[in-house]
Amino acid sequence: MKILLFALTGFGNKVLDALLEEGCEIKAVFTRKDKFAFPFYAEENFSKYAAKFGIKIYEDFTWEAAEKIIKEYKPDLLLVSTFHRVIPEKIIKLAPLAVNLHPSLLPRYRGATPLDAVLWNNEKKTGVTAHYLVPELDAGDIIIQNKMAVANDDTKNILMRKLAVLSASTAKQLITLIKSGKLISRCQDASQASYFPRFRNKKVLFVLDGRLAKAAELYRKDPDIFIIAMGSKTRLKNPPAVPDASKSAAEKLITMGVPADNILNGKNFSDMAMNLRGIKKIVFRHSILGTFVIFSKRHLAEIKSIINRDNELSEMVKSKKLKLISE
Repeated sequence: MKILLFALTGFGNKVLDALLEEGCEIKAVFTRKDKFAFPFYAEENFSKYAAKFGIKIYEDFTWEAAEKIIKEYKPDLLLVSTFHRVIPEKIIKLAPLAVNLHPSLLPRYRGATPLDAVLWNNEKKTGVTAHYLVPELDAGDIIIQNKMAVANDDTKNILMRKLAVLSASTAKQLITLIKSGKLISRCQDASQASYFPRFRNKKVLFVLDGRLAKAAELYRKDPDIFIIAMGSKTRLKNPPAVPDASKSAAEKLITMGVPADNILNGKNFSDMAMNLRGIKKIVFRHSILGTFVIFSKRHLAEIKSIINRDNELSEMVKSKKLKLISE
């Protein structure tokens, strides 16, 4: 079986291994030229890894160039595994089969951030879905869906490694079904489709004390910034009906000109110490870089005291993984 693989470092390495173990003929891989080492766990650059097997590598290509290349190879299958670009319809139609391995239980969490969604929403399970490629992102009929548990202490790095392994076994299962001629699929329920904002590669600003005007000002200076508005919740046993604080803050930021795509409703905690510990957990679990916390000056002494008593927070500040902004 002749296959063209569209993939990146991480998932791509494990899926390539699985295809080779199944005796597939990998004619070429399409990927991107990475400037830095894979940031999530120790993994060899995908291009260098594939090259060891004598596979042709195409990096940072145009779709016009890819079209010509694919027509020359005449593959039986186009297989995609966590690729960074949407595959155009004209490319999809160049092979008898085109399948994507998506790391979520579709139709939930379509798009580029399924792992972030699973962790943010404290899901107890996730998985890998093999589905037909269609022009609409992650919307094709489902061929295979394999589930796995999410541990309470899973970080994005750990979850990514686990899902890469599951993607590899799903790829093997797919090849077996193709060879046997027993491909059966089912439609996705589009009404259940969901997406999650991308914040992993952005500067993330956590807002405390309702310092929304300052957050909006910082966004206008740097439109690439992503804002997580943290709220507060009462300790009363029977609180009166009040709007969710983080949701209200997010809505106010939108009225101040910050796009909804740059905002995420944060968690609601009862005091400053819990807010900071919550931020710490979010940063570690999602492997966020470039983290800022904005708060009012009246809480500066309290926040410094909390950080000094927490070794992990102290180290984050010292290493500049977490920066404080008081105003």
